[in-house]
Amino acid sequence: LRKLTNTYSGAAIRVRRDNDDAELDIGFDSNGDLDETALLAHVGSNNGRVVTWYDQGGNTNNLIQNTAGKQPLIVSAGAVRTTDSKPSIYFNSSRRDLLGGSRINELHDGTKCFTLSLVKNNLNSSGRQTIMRTSHVFSSNRGYNLHMKTSPGYIESRVVNGSAAILVNQTSDDYPTNNRYLITDILDVNNSTLADRSTLNINNSSDINNNTNSGSPSTADSTTGFTLGGNVSDSFFRGDMQEIIVYTSDQSTNKTGITENINNHYLVY
Repeated sequence: LRKLTNTYSGAAIRVRRDNDDAELDIGFDSNGDLDETALLAHVGSNNGRVVTWYDQGGNTNNLIQNTAGKQPLIVSAGAVRTTDSKPSIYFNSSRRDLLGGSRINELHDGTKCFTLSLVKNNLNSSGRQTIMRTSHVFSSNRGYNLHMKTSPGYIESRVVNGSAAILVNQTSDDYPTNNRYLITDILDVNNSTLADRSTLNINNSSDINNNTNSGSPSTADSTTGFTLGGNVSDSFFRGDMQEIIVYTSDQSTNKTGITENINNHYLVY
């Protein structure tokens, strides 16, 4: 919800106001932050819901929700939704809010990738809550899944190849609700060292490498397109998202700089 690169000239999000369903692209202010003035001028005292979260990476992999009843919230009764004073998009699991886009096959086919998510969960639940995914978590699918549980808690990175899980990297700590988590995952699912197929890190703590699966990645298409907030039929997220980044290339050497940039802006830890 901020401008990530000077080469990007498009909008941040497309927003529908719920009183008359009018939609408008909302861009950035002069500081590169979400243009809250334009957002509130459009929404007024109503609710504003995200129709599109635009891809700033030049790949036009925009995340879209055309069903009004599943669009996440950005303005509530005339007030911009914020998390620690910064704008955020609220996903309501009871509404089954989610945003979806094109397939990102690199997340499961052996390409070295890097994912990052800045989220705040507010549902205390023993069920999985999807942050991002290109498959369901079960073995009859192909793709990548990053989700969290809060009671008891863990954050899990999982890759499946259509017949079996080839990567399950799971943290061992609890993650209480109403805290922000900056989650990074370095994916290298062809790595001969099984533990290093995924390197999870939460809030700049110690790296987590717990995978023991030895299956081979699949080069076939992922089961579904890249999705935030749910698995279409279950595992919905309840809470706020502020930044989602996916690199389909190795960013191991740039990880520190990327996370420092985000923390300097959002003051997560």
